[in-house]
Amino acid sequence: MPIITKDKEYLLHKLEELPPELLQEVLDFVEFLVIKRSGIDYSYLIVQQKNLGKIWASDVEDVYDV
Repeated sequence: MPIITKDKEYLLHKLEELPPELLQEVLDFVEFLVIKRSGIDYSYLIVQQKNLGKIWASDVEDVYDV
């Protein structure tokens, strides 16, 4: 479904109103939508992220020792 020019202009206007610290959040969401729409299964990344999170959160080991 093509977006019409007025919608793009409105979206750009709204982006300009956002504080800079929220722009990264918007970009992350847009990238999420692109990935979601692509139909590619990225669920393996979630598993990988959870497993790496256990290592990163460890108080016992330094990340450089892993």
